[in-house]
Amino acid sequence: MDMQEDMVTMRNGRMLVIRKGEMALMEDEVMLTDGTRVTMDGTIVMNDGTTRTMMEGEAMTMDGRLTDIEDIDDEDMEDEDIEDDEDEMDDEDMEDLETEDDI
Repeated sequence: MDMQEDMVTMRNGRMLVIRKGEMALMEDEVMLTDGTRVTMDGTIVMNDGTTRTMMEGEAMTMDGRLTDIEDIDDEDMEDEDIEDDEDEMDDEDMEDLETEDDI
């Protein structure tokens, strides 16, 4: 499996969508080709109605195959590569807030 394959994954507690090798935060639930739905909180709803929660480091391809993100052959996959809305706070902003609260 490589990063060019479209998939969803949970990384650092956030749901991400990987399309054409580009990572972005999941903005809406994703419907896979096999009828499985993946929600923004990581809930996987199979087409037969059974559910499970995606675990940290797991990835699911658009055809419903579940794998570990470590199986993906891409050394360039870094958190900094995640496309994020400008309106959302990044981890550094959150750390600054936490520091200000401690004062």
